[in-house]
Amino acid sequence: LLYTWTAGDPAAERERILRRLLEIDSAEAWAKRELAVNLRQQGRLDEALATAVEAAALEAGNTYGHSIAGYVLLSLGRPGEATTCFREAIRCSADNADAIQGLLDASAGSAAERRAVLDFVEDRLLEQTVFGEGLLAFREAARGVLTRAELLDALRRAHEKRPDLWHAWSALCRHLSDMVLVYEALDVARHSTERFPMIPLLWLDLTHLHYARLELYQQIEAFSRCLALNPAWTKSPFSLPLSLCR
Repeated sequence: LLYTWTAGDPAAERERILRRLLEIDSAEAWAKRELAVNLRQQGRLDEALATAVEAAALEAGNTYGHSIAGYVLLSLGRPGEATTCFREAIRCSADNADAIQGLLDASAGSAAERRAVLDFVEDRLLEQTVFGEGLLAFREAARGVLTRAELLDALRRAHEKRPDLWHAWSALCRHLSDMVLVYEALDVARHSTERFPMIPLLWLDLTHLHYARLELYQQIEAFSRCLALNPAWTKSPFSLPLSLCR
């Protein structure tokens, strides 16, 4: 908690908190991972790598230990080794959004290499018991690599395989909207809010679609549902006339 509360302080000062925690328990893997991130922020890359390797050894099945090591290796200019770490992170959990982006960053070669990365990620997403964050990360990562039609096919496969995840509905809805397939996107958005009525992000998806169709009152109604679920929501639903929001 103390380390979290000091997030705005200089990394060198925060390092002392992690060192103290590791004095109490030298096998605390979370503290090791955070220390590796902290050292990377300070530019102490060799120390960061050694610490990241120790953290991954303490909890070999923890996805973030491998992805943190991957990012340190990227900072050291060693993309081949970073690729191995990111792949292992995704094998542990395809919900690790940082690992998905990191694997693409480490494979900044030909288009064929980047497509192979996305094929690997998609296969892991479909075979693992995931919780959804990886699906949203996959869509963001694939937008600059796959064609719109190819990405649509991939998101349809994910939606068909995991209709129990609201993330699969949202990713499909957003991509349909990007392709200006507004009627189909609206149908997906309506069904998603019926199936998952307590997820504010789905109501925001619906808000955006009503905005695209110039359906002002439906837009306000959908965003009102979003705010009712999360009054502290900060994402803009586009411009709503103040006279109609009172």
